[in-house]
Amino acid sequence: MVTRIVTIALNQQQLELVDRTLAKGLAEDRAALIRHALRRYAARHLPEQGAATRPSLAVG
Repeated sequence: MVTRIVTIALNQQQLELVDRTLAKGLAEDRAALIRHALRRYAARHLPEQGAATRPSLAVG
């Protein structure tokens, strides 16, 4: 697996939502929660490995 660094900017309302989600025990910290969300997004929106890719969604 390739390691990528992703920088995101969240406003106060988004940070509060992340923190409320963490309080429910769904992840150990903000970074883990964001990694989880990115993996779920990729699983739904990026093509399966080996499938033809659309240039705007290609990971490289």
